[in-house]
Amino acid sequence: MKRRAFLAASAFLSLFSAAPALAKPVQKKGATAKTPAKGTAKTAAKPVAKGHGKPALHHRGTTAGLRDTGGGSGFRQSRPMAAASLTPPPQFEWREYQITGKLQAKLPGRGRSRAWIPLPRESDWQRDMDVTWKGNFERIGLKRDPGSDLTFLVADWKDGTTPELEITTRVATRQRLFDITRRGNRNEDEETLQRFLQGSSKLPLDGAIADAAERITGRIREPMPQARAFYDWIIDQPLKSSAANQCASGDLQALVGPGGQITLCDDALGWNASALFVGLCRASGIPARVVYGQRIGESRQFPSLGATGNVATAQHCRAEFYVAAYGWVPVDPADARRAMIQDNLRSDDAKTVALKRRLFGFWEMNWIAYHTGGDVRLPGGPDRPLGWVIAPQVALGDGPEAVLLPADAVVWQQESRGVDS
Repeated sequence: MKRRAFLAASAFLSLFSAAPALAKPVQKKGATAKTPAKGTAKTAAKPVAKGHGKPALHHRGTTAGLRDTGGGSGFRQSRPMAAASLTPPPQFEWREYQITGKLQAKLPGRGRSRAWIPLPRESDWQRDMDVTWKGNFERIGLKRDPGSDLTFLVADWKDGTTPELEITTRVATRQRLFDITRRGNRNEDEETLQRFLQGSSKLPLDGAIADAAERITGRIREPMPQARAFYDWIIDQPLKSSAANQCASGDLQALVGPGGQITLCDDALGWNASALFVGLCRASGIPARVVYGQRIGESRQFPSLGATGNVATAQHCRAEFYVAAYGWVPVDPADARRAMIQDNLRSDDAKTVALKRRLFGFWEMNWIAYHTGGDVRLPGGPDRPLGWVIAPQVALGDGPEAVLLPADAVVWQQESRGVDS
């Protein structure tokens, strides 16, 4: 079953009828079901096809009892895959990674608990091959948030049970490279473009942001060179002092100082640089969005742009902007800055110049994407939306009254390794 059909039908496994800790796989008519090991819901993975083709997708697993999550009636057999904005050059081969995460939660008291683990999204440059899980949960299954198009593995635990869960994901990626010489039918729907032109309280498009956008671009009026001007300007900005560091605030206003001066700090997440790029683009009428993801492997460019060992805290934001006839163009101003800082490089260093040029229109895919931000709602969880979700969320209770646990109450470890195909 293709993953899109699987996700379109995904809801909790018989959610939430009484169920054993092990969910049952789908059994075709006339076939004999094979029972996996106790406490494990396992899927079968096919190898990634080398060369010019796409990886062979075989996303199955515990689909028994799943219901339509898209608001329609009945079970949907399929849902068309969204057209990718940019097609990477065919010479880029797929590389497969296996990511194993282990979760434990320290509950503050008795009661039922629920966890949401975000899963990688699918695109023309990223394929979710397979997902397996095991643990002491009562019920478990996949559920999608329609607003952000983010898919979660959602698990429930009985009252008095200390949550434990292990999830293994196999994902295939290939380098994403924008080619300015390739024009074509890359149109995006108007509703999507309007969505990524809007400002918010955390992403203001007026005041200092609008002034900076006008000052940076000057007489430049074409979107591609405007975006390049924003990208170059962000990379060249000095850092904030550590005393004034507001990296974790998630609010662009925190970067605006006296007189409307904008300064940045070195945040490992990369939100400030990516969000500032998006804000400047939107203030100039260019649709743009932050893409939230995670490093999962070593970098072939700079060691500081990769991740090894426990990658649980290797989350990293990138950005995209839209230009008619080209589609969504990838950029990573945050990594260009990070390489300079971590490797102590000057802005005029040959390595810096080369990397700066490369990361405008390129994503090194030792990284996976989860979603494009905005209001993310946890299915079956609190009403309050979250700005982004790139790590597991655990709550005491369920439904609108569920209370999310603080980050220090959730122990989450992830190991990632490349898989030879």
